Amino acid sequence: MGVNSVNFKEDGRVTVPLFALSENALEQLAEDPENVPEEILQRLSRNRAIRFRIAVNSKTPESILALMVKEIRDDLEDMENKLAKNPCEGDRRLMAERRRDDFRILKDIAKNPASSRKIIRDLMSFPELHLSIAANPGTPTEFLDEIYKYRKNHPAFWREGPYSLYDLCECLAANPHSSDQLLESVLKDVDFNEDHCAASPKDQALQKRVASLIARNPGTPTKLLCAIVGYYHNNDYVVSLAILNPNRSAEMLQKIYEDDSSLPVQALIAMCLETPTNILTELSEHNNPTISRIARETLKSKSQ
Repeated sequence: MGVNSVNFKEDGRVTVPLFALSENALEQLAEDPENVPEEILQRLSRNRAIRFRIAVNSKTPESILALMVKEIRDDLEDMENKLAKNPCEGDRRLMAERRRDDFRILKDIAKNPASSRKIIRDLMSFPELHLSIAANPGTPTEFLDEIYKYRKNHPAFWREGPYSLYDLCECLAANPHSSDQLLESVLKDVDFNEDHCAASPKDQALQKRVASLIARNPGTPTKLLCAIVGYYHNNDYVVSLAILNPNRSAEMLQKIYEDDSSLPVQALIAMCLETPTNILTELSEHNNPTISRIARETLKSKSQ
């Protein structure tokens, strides 16, 4: 580093220009965007080696993410024009590689909870980003519904696109902003019959995975939780996730308890304040000391 690149302040601080910093130092700046001036972040966001870290960081200011989206969209449009005109195979490969990098950054921004409604709206114009948007827990409900409708109206995209309909179903099943109707639709999409599941273990695993994600989803309504519990009453994992869901109900817990529940499931039921008092009383006298202790503690908390 040349001495001329260092600036000594009157208060004793030393400032160094960005070009003089190592890539490791630049990465550290990108990891802590809250304490970096916006002008510096703007310059870092144009560094192709660093911008990925800025795009994925949930602490990155919305203004920087919006600027990156605008610049990348302009860059993509410029490349589309050049690719259409440029017959040189070498240049076309370089531009195609740059386009892939740009889309990688856009995917990170699409998944970033810090992305605003406006940013998500801008990114919605790229179907290739829909899966990343669906995976973002901050994506508004209206966009999730729109993505699902898009796949209904463009079935060819899901057969030939970069990801499958079932990839999308998993993201929507886990997203807390998915509407009640959307979650029900997703569950129906994987409602394979027994013969199909027997012939396709992969689809059977997908069905259980989607059910588990919906059972865990804090946005899942009580009615749908009860339906999942009724269908998967023999699957302790799915049932346990439903019991731990904040939208569980007393009726659901009673139904689970009456369906010859296992000891681990009974222990979870004993933990819930929503569990009917008569069931907690029964569990407080359980021959398993752990379950009886948990039930007594819950009864005590319930009476306070």
